[in-house]
Formats: sequence, C-alpha cells, structure tokens
Amino acid sequence: MKNLFIYIAIFLCGIGVFFLQFGYSKKKQPYTFYQVYLDNEKIGVINSKEDLEKYISRQGDLIQNQVLEYQNEIAIINSVDTIMKQFINKKNSLYKDYVMLNNLKNTYNNLTTIVDEDGYVLENQYDSLRKIYNNLPKDYKEGIYLNDKQLVNYNLLKDKIDNKIKQIDTSIVNYLYNNRNNLNITSTQNSHLEEFVDTKLFDKNYSDYIKMLSYVGENEIYVHTNDIYEPLGISIKKITTYDKEHMTSESVYKKIVEKKPCTIEGYQFRIKADSSNNKGNLTAKTVIGAMSVTDYQDISDKKTNDIIIYVTDKEVFNDAIDEVISVFIGNDKYEAYKKKSQKEITDTGSVIDNIYLKDDITIKKTNISVKEKIYSDSSSLASYLLYGDTKQTKTVKATAKDTVDDLAYKNGISVEEFFLSNPSFTSVDNMFYDGQPITITRLNPKISLIVEESQVQDVSVKYNTLEKYDSNMTVGSEYVTQKGSNGVMRVSQKVQKINGAIVSVNTTSKETIKAAKDKIVRVGTKVIPNIGSVRNWGWPTNSYTLSSGFGYRISPFSGRTGDWHAGLDIPNQYGAPVYASNNGTIVTMKRLTYNYGIHIVINHNNGYYTLYGHMSGFAKGLKVGSVVSRGQVIGYVGSTGAATGPHVHFEIRVGSNSYSSVTNPLPYLRK
Repeated sequence: MKNLFIYIAIFLCGIGVFFLQFGYSKKKQPYTFYQVYLDNEKIGVINSKEDLEKYISRQGDLIQNQVLEYQNEIAIINSVDTIMKQFINKKNSLYKDYVMLNNLKNTYNNLTTIVDEDGYVLENQYDSLRKIYNNLPKDYKEGIYLNDKQLVNYNLLKDKIDNKIKQIDTSIVNYLYNNRNNLNITSTQNSHLEEFVDTKLFDKNYSDYIKMLSYVGENEIYVHTNDIYEPLGISIKKITTYDKEHMTSESVYKKIVEKKPCTIEGYQFRIKADSSNNKGNLTAKTVIGAMSVTDYQDISDKKTNDIIIYVTDKEVFNDAIDEVISVFIGNDKYEAYKKKSQKEITDTGSVIDNIYLKDDITIKKTNISVKEKIYSDSSSLASYLLYGDTKQTKTVKATAKDTVDDLAYKNGISVEEFFLSNPSFTSVDNMFYDGQPITITRLNPKISLIVEESQVQDVSVKYNTLEKYDSNMTVGSEYVTQKGSNGVMRVSQKVQKINGAIVSVNTTSKETIKAAKDKIVRVGTKVIPNIGSVRNWGWPTNSYTLSSGFGYRISPFSGRTGDWHAGLDIPNQYGAPVYASNNGTIVTMKRLTYNYGIHIVINHNNGYYTLYGHMSGFAKGLKVGSVVSRGQVIGYVGSTGAATGPHVHFEIRVGSNSYSSVTNPLPYLRK
C-alpha cells in the first residue's frame, strides 16, 4: 500500500511538471518586431515596417492637401487686396482707413524681421526698432516697453496690431461686398470677394495669413512630388523579443521628424569648384545627357566650395540650362543653332560654331531632405544659375548725353551685363532720351557657358597721323596739311566667349574694303621731339577690335562680374607689331610672368604716360631712356602675363605713372 502511494505521488508530480513546462513555454513565445534607428540612434520599436512607411506617406498627403488649401486661400486674400487697391482711392471715405491698414501691415512685417519671438532685438536692428516704437500711437504703447535689449510684451503689441488690422479689414471688405454690383470688377474677383465673406477666411487675422504664407513656403515642395520617404539615415531591423511593448507608427514618426525631416525622390547636381576646361557636347540637352550618373560620397560644400543643386526631375535642370543659354545669346539665335538653320555669312555676320559648358557637373538620383532648396521649375533654377540667390536689379534714368559705356561704368556693371539687362539695345552706339528707364542687373553666374562663333565684320580702321617735322617751328606748334579719313577692313575671326565675355579672338583673315587716308600734321621741332602731342594719339596696333573696354566687365578668367579693367584689350595675331601711341621716352621695360607680362611704359613728357602689356617681345635697339615717335614699332603682340589670348593691353595714365591715374583711352584715340 505504501508503494502505491509513492507511485501515485510520482505520477502526480510528473503531471504537474508537464503542465508547468507547457505553460512556461507558451508564456515565453517571442514576438517579432522592428527596431527603428536614425543615424544609428535607437528611435523605437514598431509592430510593422510597412505601417510606418504608409503612415509617413499619409502624412505627406495631408501636408500636400494643406498646402493646396492654403494656396487657394492666399490667392483669394490677395485678390481681395487687389480689389481694395483698385477701388479705395483718395475720394473714398475709407481711404484713411486703407492707408492705416497698409501702415499697420508694414509695421507688423517689420517687427517680425528685427526682433525674435520673445521681443529681443536682433543684431544691428535696435535703431530700426526704436524708430518703429517711437511712431506707435499712444494707445498701442500701453503695457509695451522698450529697453536696450528687448521690446517687453512684444506679443501683446502684435495682438493689438493684429486686431486693429482685422477691424479695418472687415470694415473695408464689407463695404466692397455690399457695393460689388456697382464696382467694375471681373467675375473672378467677384467670386473671390463672395468666397472671402462666405467662408472662414472672413474670421482669419493677418497673423493667420502670415502663418499660411510661411507654411506654404516651407512645404510647397510636397505639391511637386507623389511620394514621401523616411529621412536619410533611417534603418529598420527585424528583431525577436519576449518584451511585447512597442510604439505606434505615429509616435515613432513624431520622434523621427523632431530630429530630421522626411525626404522626396529627386536628383542632385554637383557643379565642381575646381572644374577643368572640359569640352562637352553641342547643346545643353546633350551636355546634360552625356553626364554619367556617378555614385559618390557626399562631401561638405564648405570644404569643396562645390555648388549643390537639387531638382525634382532631370529635365528641370536641362531646361534651366536652355533658358540660361537663351539669355546669353538670344532665343532666336539659340533655336536656329539647335535646328541647324543658321543663315550662312555672305558679307558680314556671325554664326555659332559650338556651345558647351566648361564646368565639371555630376548627377545622381537620390532622396532629398524636404528642408533643402529643391527646384521644381526651370525658370527659378535659371534665375539662380544667372544671378545667384538674390537677383540685384534696379532701374535708373538715362539722359540724352549718356552712352552704353557711360551707363555701364556709372552703375558698376560690364557692357555685356547692360545688354543682357536691356535686350532692346544691341550696340554701344545706341542713343538714349532724357528720362529713359534703364534696367541694371548684376550677374552672379554659377556656371561657365562657352560659346564659340565665327564672325565677319567690317571695322573702322583709324587713319594714321603723320607728323612732318619743321625745324623752323617750335615744339608744341602744329597745323594740319592734309585731313585724314578712316578706312574699312573686313575681318574674319574665331571668337570664344564665357558667359558673354570675350576671352579669345583668333583673326583668320583681313581684307581692305577702303584704305585709310593719312592725316598729315606739320609739327615744330626746334627741340628734340620727345614731347608727345596732347591731341594726336595713334592706335597701338593694326587691329581695331576690342575684346574688353575700359571699366567694369565680366572677368575672362572667372566668368564673374564686377571685374575692373584699367585699359583697352585689342586682340591681334601673335607677333603683330605694337606701335608707340605718341612721342615720348621709355621709362619702363619689364618681362613679367604675371600681370602685364612683357610690357613697356612711355612718358610722353606732356602729363601723360602709356602702357603696352602682354607683348611677346621688345623691338630691337630699345632701352629705358630711348626716345620713340608716334607709330614706331616698340614690340610685338603676345599673350604673356595674365592673358587669355594674344592681344595688346593699352593704358593711358594722367599726371603720373601710377595705376590709380588711369583714364579711358578711347576718347584720346578718337580725336
């Protein structure tokens, strides 16, 4: 019997152990979850990877819909503002209120740019804030104080201004709405006015309008994409765990976007700062098409100075390049070039031989943070490629006495920039009338566009002035025995331009159409004639084309604007003669590998000095102290020093042999 009890006890223990093991194994069944990391930092555990991706996509849809709604509301508000501007004039009883409304809006906007959210003055803005504060009405200043650091109770002031704007705005809108049938407004404007009154827009404050503008500005890119993706740096790993605690997709999403914004699919273009002189294909389309998609590690722009551009589609960049080319050479000429329908040169004219980008540009498809500047239209990108982040444009008034050179010089731009800003002007000989509005726009190009042209043009050949020395006349006395007349020479050239600036001119042929007739002047020579005439100056070489004039220009080296040029650049064939422009004494002969290169300076002993730069060599027998005469060969055309091709750099200096004494040589050469 005792043994029976032992067997029963063992049996019951076995059953207990079995059930304990079964329950334990069932309780410890592991869960399958997903661990979310952002830049290797743990964010949280989720139940489903797909649910998170769908949630992110839905948030993109919500933001997209909100942007579209705000855009529509902003358009209605702007339309109502336009109606106000049209019909609330000085004769209207609400005109004073309308003026106050605009002043209050300006005050509100200005305050937001000179103080932070707590009213603390931003750097160098205290004087502006003091001026605004002093001009506030007394009732606006109640409870508002300005110390040396902060506008105390700033948000209270904003609320006061906001409420007053709302009050005046409501009064004027009601007036327009009640009188809309008597106003000469369009059907669209009438619809907008009715929609403004009949919807929640009527209850919005000016601050709400500013917030909508800000929201649209920050999130407009969502309208131009179909899919939203997780931020860069996200990784999701499948895990098994006995801990069943996990986060919702919404909670993880909020934690992610607090640290890093979501992304969209697009393209990154990198314009390398150290671009070599690579020659691409003929059109922007094929240039871009020829680029290989390169998978490289992104490097900080601050380290490389590379320009990074993000676009939603490759064609946005391609079309922007097309627009830039059209700006530089004209849409008609560019279209003819692309269609291979350029007119052949018969007598004079030009044809485009080649167009390409000098820059080394790479492209890759990538996910882009929505907080980056992402271009979705070609016009905005073309504007950036031409003018940079800020397009500096102003309008000035010309006078009848102005020339293209004068206006460009006075406004610190090159002649090429002048023509780009004012396409109706086509020649430096164009005339102006008093008060004529002229657009001044400074370029800041981000690419180097090279255009190669074949040109045939008839250029005026300046007549030579021959001096017949008369020992019976004193130095300084002279008279003309034969008047001179300019000739005409037909010159064929290969011209290369970067961003509209001539960097290289290769003359291929010259044909005399009309010979120049010398001017003969009888000059007194009772002393050694090392004193030059102050009225008669000779052209420094036998070429009469300018690649750069005196004043500001687009740099032929960097392609940037605002480059100061102290003389004339006269391109000619390598080895062509360089002439002394006037009688005088050589005071400088130097062979430099930089700046002016091989150059000569002549003191004309009449208050003027001339400089001849970038020569290939000096004429034989010359030295410092040599006396030379007008038209005497002193050297030969070259490309030494800082030069992009063979030419003579010619300067006239007044009063001293100093760079700061330069003046425009053209008026002297044209006497």
